[in-house]
Amino acid sequence: MYSSYSSRRRNSIFRDLEDEEFISRLAYLSDIFGALNHLNLSFQGPDCTVTEFISKLGAFVRKLDMWMKNVESKRYGMFELLTTLEREPTNEFAQEIVHHLSLLKTELKHHFPEVTCAYVANPSSVDPADLLLGPGNKWNL
Repeated sequence: MYSSYSSRRRNSIFRDLEDEEFISRLAYLSDIFGALNHLNLSFQGPDCTVTEFISKLGAFVRKLDMWMKNVESKRYGMFELLTTLEREPTNEFAQEIVHHLSLLKTELKHHFPEVTCAYVANPSSVDPADLLLGPGNKWNL
């Protein structure tokens, strides 16, 4: 019984590894998880400050925007493994990539709402009248 299940499972895996669409999806996911892992590792350590965290997260969100535009223009250079494949992603798969990147951006913005921290990095770059305190009260300067 186990050997029958095991051989069916093994055959299914081999079929997947011969499917170019499956390999394309696997390569894309590997690239995305690699980028997220790199971002996550950059947040770790005693020297990472809140300002750096916000800056790195903002840069990654902007990078997602750039990646979406690139995929729409059929440029895949930012996905290292995906570009090593012999054939380019189909139009349908490219649309799925853009949709996925859009969802990822939405989730990041949901879990990490935009915080204006420019005043921490460079206090003179921000007009104090634009800073909100508490439930919408502004400083009286």
